[in-house]
Amino acid sequence: MTFSDFAIVDYFELPPTQQTDIIHQLESKKDLWGALPFIINCLKKEGQPKVSPTDGGFHDLLGPGRFFLLLNTQNFKIAAFVSLARNDEVDIFVHGRENWTPWISCVFTYPEYRGHRLSQKMIHHAEKIAIKEFNAEYAYISTDHIGLYEKYGYEFFTKVHTVWGDETRVLRKKLQPSTQKASQL
Repeated sequence: MTFSDFAIVDYFELPPTQQTDIIHQLESKKDLWGALPFIINCLKKEGQPKVSPTDGGFHDLLGPGRFFLLLNTQNFKIAAFVSLARNDEVDIFVHGRENWTPWISCVFTYPEYRGHRLSQKMIHHAEKIAIKEFNAEYAYISTDHIGLYEKYGYEFFTKVHTVWGDETRVLRKKLQPSTQKASQL
């Protein structure tokens, strides 16, 4: 598989008509992953008033950040996505967590594109932006998976409760500005 027809774009930099198309694509595949309905809801509610601490737009809930899509430039179809934001489901406003930022989350590759290391490419892209835009020393991931993100250099950091009260594993990775390379597709 060649990826010359693919590009990483930020959802929030797309025109409204393309954002609507992206939401429709996500909705058509919402049964593939339990987190997709939440992601769709956050994108739909962007710019609307926050209803509760766990129900609002992407930036209301997560703070400054990006939602990167790997799109086929020929047909505008999603192959993978990842988010990078100041916060995630672990509340960084709890004392002692103020410096736990930025967070990489919502890492997903559509089944038909799996096996091509797209998650790794998307995570590396997010790390590069974390260094550039957040001046980040570390990137954090909240996950229940064991072994998935460790292969990308993330290490167990601690266990904490999410804003929903569930326990999660927090992983982190020391970012190396001098060794981070641009994502190559």
